[in-house]
Amino acid sequence: MCHLFDPYKRIRAIADKVEVEIDLPGLAIVPLKTVARWQPRPNWSKGWVTEAALERCLARLNALPEGTRALVTAHHPLREAGTQGTALTRQGQKAMTELAKREVLAVLSGHVHDAFDLTEETVQGSVRMIGAGTLSRRLRSTPPSFNELRWDGEQLAVCVRNLEGYDTTEMMINEVPEDATPPRKPDEPVAPVDEVPRTDPPVH
Repeated sequence: MCHLFDPYKRIRAIADKVEVEIDLPGLAIVPLKTVARWQPRPNWSKGWVTEAALERCLARLNALPEGTRALVTAHHPLREAGTQGTALTRQGQKAMTELAKREVLAVLSGHVHDAFDLTEETVQGSVRMIGAGTLSRRLRSTPPSFNELRWDGEQLAVCVRNLEGYDTTEMMINEVPEDATPPRKPDEPVAPVDEVPRTDPPVH
């Protein structure tokens, strides 16, 4: 019930410790809310881009000074359908199409707990999607990691940092999975390091 009536209670408790403004000359970070306190489908963990959330994101993008590039941040990848044909993020395709119009630098996301760096095509152009791994025990096919992003004013580079010292290419999957559940079927994307847990990690 807490998830329904006060879903951000735990986040607000640590907001003053993690919410710090980042000032990057010529580069803006713009949020896009993809989580919902309830959904008309059984799996509420998947993404949903509401009209209001998309409008807020686009308004911020439209208000940026001319020449400013933008990174859009979201919890869920904006991929509409996964390898199993189920909707991952409702209205994700519409969101990506609108972001392609505005030539955003990339969309940064998490949720699936494996890193990726992919390009999604839309009718308005391409959108770069960069996903991050996880530092938690909920591992999918790679050891704990986080993304280091470097922007030189023209190019955005991604380095997947991990304690094992694997190269970035070894830590990335080549497709967006449905969730962070360890892959158990042959057609599910697995990173080259192939460190799939033998048993499913804890959910929380």
